Amino acid sequence: MSHRATAQIPNRKFRIVRSLIRGKNKGEMASGNNHSILNEVITLADLSTLTVLSERQIQRLVTQGILKRAKNKRGQLLRARFVLSEVIPAFIEHLRDSLLDDPSDRELKTAKTRRAVAMAATAELDLEARRGVYLRKSDVEFHLSTLLRNARDRIRAVPSRTMYQIAHKEPRECNQILSTELDLALSEISDRRCFDWDRMRRDTADYLESQGFTRDEAEATADESVRRAQARANSKEPAD
Repeated sequence: MSHRATAQIPNRKFRIVRSLIRGKNKGEMASGNNHSILNEVITLADLSTLTVLSERQIQRLVTQGILKRAKNKRGQLLRARFVLSEVIPAFIEHLRDSLLDDPSDRELKTAKTRRAVAMAATAELDLEARRGVYLRKSDVEFHLSTLLRNARDRIRAVPSRTMYQIAHKEPRECNQILSTELDLALSEISDRRCFDWDRMRRDTADYLESQGFTRDEAEATADESVRRAQARANSKEPAD
């Protein structure tokens, strides 16, 4: 094929490479036999043609740090200019890494990362629970249900405790008697003086045994827990 026929090939890639070899790439290539075309600065449009990527895709690679822009003599980045010997190897390495990046490997890495994060979070929560910062949900539910059950039983006892007092009384007197009894019941609930301690001891031991304690450990711990609760109630300390 003659040189004239070659010049007619409508191929932009060929024209860019040919202009680089001839040293006619818009006057950017220095003359001289010792000058390598790999050191040439090419435009964004030229790089887009050589890599078969859109200019937007190239700009995205630049933002990601995969491709580096060229610099002038003062070290300042040039707009939409690239050094051929830097961007082509970087682009090829990016393609190679993309081919080697198996989707199944990515999923495995992601799963391992999620597992590591979950284990770290669990360990942190366990540590905080041991320090008393957090309470286990099951512990909160047990103690709350115990409190509510005792509160319910105390309030339901109000009618039987007042029925003889309000018999044949005037409405105003009945209201006063019931109000006094309800206030007393709420005060006892607040101070834990309404608790059935024997029942609480049994329920606590049963709960601790269900959580993995031996029966002896559960009973000993329940005894200590009830003893502290009774001491707080007798001293009228606020509940924890």
